[in-house]
Amino acid sequence: MTTLDSRIRCEISEGVARITIAQPAKRNAVAPTMWDALAAHFTRVSSDPAVRVVVLTGEGEAFCSGSDLEEMDSGADPAAGLARLRRANRMVLAIYNCDKPVIAAVRGPAVGVGWSLALACDLIIAGESARFCQRFVKVGLMPDGGSIFFLARQLGFARAKDLTFYGDFVSAREALDLALVNEVAPDEALEAALAVRTQALATGATHAISLAKRMFRSSLAPSLEAFLEQEEIAQVAAKQSLDFIEGVRASRERRPPIFIGK
Repeated sequence: MTTLDSRIRCEISEGVARITIAQPAKRNAVAPTMWDALAAHFTRVSSDPAVRVVVLTGEGEAFCSGSDLEEMDSGADPAAGLARLRRANRMVLAIYNCDKPVIAAVRGPAVGVGWSLALACDLIIAGESARFCQRFVKVGLMPDGGSIFFLARQLGFARAKDLTFYGDFVSAREALDLALVNEVAPDEALEAALAVRTQALATGATHAISLAKRMFRSSLAPSLEAFLEQEEIAQVAAKQSLDFIEGVRASRERRPPIFIGK
């Protein structure tokens, strides 16, 4: 039986399941037990007939700042690292494969795997404060959580590589221009914009939407599952690098990393 992490909350009301990442002191960085809890909640609501639409959001001023570095493995044990990545990927797949429409409501940063979580959703509604970033390269890693899979398909290779190789931030308005989000609203109006979206879906043809989601997934080759298997192998290799060790150390010491390309 999965023990759910209290830092992930799930509330269901009037056909809407609201799943909240609740670790605001760490800008909603996600640790492994939180990955498991997110996967469990999404698996449950996917088959719950009382749920018609799902909202994923973060508590406070951030959506999700990425993985919790204090609980990240050092990369010294490839087998352990692969097992942890597979736990994280179960979370992404549970969101992506949810039979109900899923809306990400994003305020503040959605960074690293935090952006992957948003991209795994069907729709993204962003507040003006939302900022998106593929931060992985800043700590000597390649992206995980399926973000290359999502970005390459939505943007094409050239723009996706630009975001991946440089790790620059994308503002809410820039994300809207790139069609990476569906709507941008002032932060104080985000809940109202979200309510319009959830109400329409909560009273819509849920079964037809579920079937449409399956057709969207079947239109992609390779599948996200196959892509994540290759991603796991590549990320384990990245975690063996000296640059990763330096990247994590520099992040904890709040200084620019000095990478040597090894």
